[in-house]
Amino acid sequence: MQEAVRQIGKWDGQTASAELARPYEDPIQQEIPFGSRSHFLAPWRAYMDTWPARRYLETPGLTFNGVGGREADAVAEVLVAAGIRQVRLEINWGEIDYDDPSRFHRDDELRKRLQGLRKHGVRPLILLNANAGAPCPRKTHKVNLTQGAKAGDTVLHLDNVENIRLHYAGLRGQAYPIAFPLITAVDVAAKSVTLSAPLAKPIEAGTIELVTLKYHPFGGTVFEDGSPNPAAQETVDGWMAFVRTATELVRSEMGTEGDAGFDVEVWNEYTFGSQFLEEKFYYEPDRKFSQPLKYANHGRTRTGQEIILAMTVDYVNSPDSKLPGVKVISGFANQRPWDNGTEMWPGQAGFSRHYYTGLRPFGDFGGVDGLLAPGTERNRNQPYVNALGVSYARKIEGSQEIDLDGTFIPTLPISLPEAWHYGPKTEFITRDVQPFPGPFHLHGRYTHPGDGRHAEVWMTEFNTWRWLWAETLIKEHGADRTSPEFVSLMHYLGAKALLRSFIFHNHKGLSRITIYNGKEKDAGFAVIPERFFAVLAEDKYELTDRVRAEIGKQLEVLTRVDAIMRSGDDMTTARPIRVGRLVEHQPRLVFRGDGTPEHPSLYHRDDFAVLPYQLDASRYVVGYYVVTRNLTHVWDDRKGILDQARYAMPDQQFGITLNNLRGQGAQVEVRDPMTGESVPAQILSGTGDSITVRVQATDYPRLLVIKSDRPGPQIDRPQLALQADGGATLTARFPTAVRGKLTWGPLPRRSGDGEMEFTVTGDKTFVIPNLKANAGVRITVEQDGLTAVWPRWDHDTAGVRWPGILPREEGKIAKAARLPMLPSIGRPQGYRSPLPSGVAWKTEAHGQSLAAEEMQISLQHLKYEGEDVLEALPTLSASDSLRVERFEWNGVPALRLELRLDPTAHPGEKQLVRRYFVAPLQGGTLLLTFNTPPGLSARQNTLMKSIVDSMVFER
Repeated sequence: MQEAVRQIGKWDGQTASAELARPYEDPIQQEIPFGSRSHFLAPWRAYMDTWPARRYLETPGLTFNGVGGREADAVAEVLVAAGIRQVRLEINWGEIDYDDPSRFHRDDELRKRLQGLRKHGVRPLILLNANAGAPCPRKTHKVNLTQGAKAGDTVLHLDNVENIRLHYAGLRGQAYPIAFPLITAVDVAAKSVTLSAPLAKPIEAGTIELVTLKYHPFGGTVFEDGSPNPAAQETVDGWMAFVRTATELVRSEMGTEGDAGFDVEVWNEYTFGSQFLEEKFYYEPDRKFSQPLKYANHGRTRTGQEIILAMTVDYVNSPDSKLPGVKVISGFANQRPWDNGTEMWPGQAGFSRHYYTGLRPFGDFGGVDGLLAPGTERNRNQPYVNALGVSYARKIEGSQEIDLDGTFIPTLPISLPEAWHYGPKTEFITRDVQPFPGPFHLHGRYTHPGDGRHAEVWMTEFNTWRWLWAETLIKEHGADRTSPEFVSLMHYLGAKALLRSFIFHNHKGLSRITIYNGKEKDAGFAVIPERFFAVLAEDKYELTDRVRAEIGKQLEVLTRVDAIMRSGDDMTTARPIRVGRLVEHQPRLVFRGDGTPEHPSLYHRDDFAVLPYQLDASRYVVGYYVVTRNLTHVWDDRKGILDQARYAMPDQQFGITLNNLRGQGAQVEVRDPMTGESVPAQILSGTGDSITVRVQATDYPRLLVIKSDRPGPQIDRPQLALQADGGATLTARFPTAVRGKLTWGPLPRRSGDGEMEFTVTGDKTFVIPNLKANAGVRITVEQDGLTAVWPRWDHDTAGVRWPGILPREEGKIAKAARLPMLPSIGRPQGYRSPLPSGVAWKTEAHGQSLAAEEMQISLQHLKYEGEDVLEALPTLSASDSLRVERFEWNGVPALRLELRLDPTAHPGEKQLVRRYFVAPLQGGTLLLTFNTPPGLSARQNTLMKSIVDSMVFER
């Protein structure tokens, strides 16, 4: 196994160069159903965006944990210089004064931190939390335990049982939650108290401390016996008072007239200190409720403790709160996979994830990091999806493993920041940020609760933890964790991980990424070295030159990226470019397959990231690198264990062809953010609409800057304005002379209801006479063979007339129509369609057709760029039914669809059932359609089956 691991990343020695076999943007890559996994598919390769450079500038953030008031000013200044203009700052409910809910215990310290941030233009994300270690306002008093108590006891004897608030007062030190167990009863005569749960550990007689919470842990509103629980609403009201006090304080320090100057995250990680959310953690046995907490607004209802998210959203969005510009996101979503934009509370900006990764290439594989190998795979009973997108199952019966398909499990260390965008983890984050619907119902970049405000996905805590790997260096190799070489290596790897994290995660669709942590250990999560803070204290918290010299490798690298991204214009949209070809020279293995199309070997070209941003109308900056699966791979074992060169991937040549930009007369330059130096790049060819460049790649993003000889077509600042009579106006700016077309109609096609052609330079206003609800617009412009389009993606929420927030029954949400993707490789070249005797095709403009047995039958070879067969289907209403299933069509992976039209939505339509058979072909998709009455006769069914079975696919 170790030998196999050592071979990973080595040149295969078989060929001088090889081209990527499948399309660079390959939708099949994300076709991994929930509960399934894949070692071959990489969901992030399903799509490629081109973003304005300003998008990157809005992304970098840092948690401010541990940074004190005296340090805040200096830390904020060095962060801003590196392009980090957001921090996450926790305010805990327990910091509120017990007797005065309008103030904090230490608001001077909090104000100092906020003032340091405002001085340097850093926007805080305020985490409103109630960690169980100090969940809400509290006070303490000491009593004497007159008799020792052992673990398991539920009664204590005290010298004083007066002034004990039942169900609010409890013990300190028995568990992580403070005030556990709670005191539920007092016997004055016996001077004893009854506890809500047995003691977790013994207590000796003597002085103990009781903690009285101002509010009771969250619970239901009505007990099982029908009696009310007044503490439930009291706690909710206390939370809202906390929200008001916290937001007013932060606004007073950060706000301007048009923007309150901060954002809000509600809650942090269910798995850490969240016991206060459910009173059952304080009672054994737990108390039962017949009615939960409930909150209703916008025609919708939420139940349970998470109503505080909906209530906080509504409070912040209310004009009376005077909090303009504040976004509210859900922290309840930090560690669970099911939050999505469709079920989001109206007015909520989005949700956050805390999908950490770590450096532990030889630990047990748990789906995100560790050594993946046949002998260490722990989830062998889950279905696997092979390289062709076909899912197979494995199962275990008793002690015997039944191998249903010979699923191939590679030997592969997985230790990288991008792990959550790969297929070994079924909860991959790509499903929340991909720009088109996928197999995860309700998820996707442009999902929303009905108001057209799609969910932003933030990573409010993220980093690649270095400690487990660093610990191996210390324990097994005797490394000195205090040596300059060790510290330098930690920040070298941290810089690689940070560079990869910000550019990759941002480019794949995450809106903000907040790295943990502002002040931490060098071998753990530190972004800024420990020595920076030591020298800062020595220099009395002044940012001297001596302190600046200690900012470390990670901020130095980010400073270089920021300078390049900041050199562009303030454009709002980008002209999309695409990868036409990708050639890898001296190919290097990621892992060796078994030689079949289902389980092929993967190479660096399969893990090669191309991440373009547009700087202005004539310049692009393209991040590119090999997304190596192991950041600590030993590339040169002749170097010492603390030598950075040991872990530096040798440069590898790639040829990249980029389409939809002008290559003739173009200039290119490559900047390396890790070194600050230029790297050679060669233009191999340039045409009017493409450029091919040979670059030197490594295992972190280098930045390829491409400058065309003149500006290309651009659609800038498009804005749709709706009118009450159903009309609309669309304004946009066109910096260069372009020819174009505007279309509008139902989503996702955005066409069919009207169109207009135009020639324009400069600002333009389009008048759209009638834009129906749930219909959208699209602009496409062309100039000398280059095209720009807005919106780039069909399902984008921009440019649409949304009907507003509609009432929705809890749990009843219509599914978005989508089809599973079909394989992009191994497709048949063509087909033959022999028919039964007496039946013949009639050739028409759109394909072939025939009418027989009261059925209308057609056969079409669709030439769409993608596999969106839905465009060939009738416009679907919410009451229509579409059933989709996979099947093998004479040796070809295919889809079978049955569409049943609602007669009330399609008046006059006689053939209300449409049956479709869909197969992938090279250069398009084959669509066989049967329009039939609702019920099929035996003769109709026989004819349909004979036509389907007669299809011959040509390889």
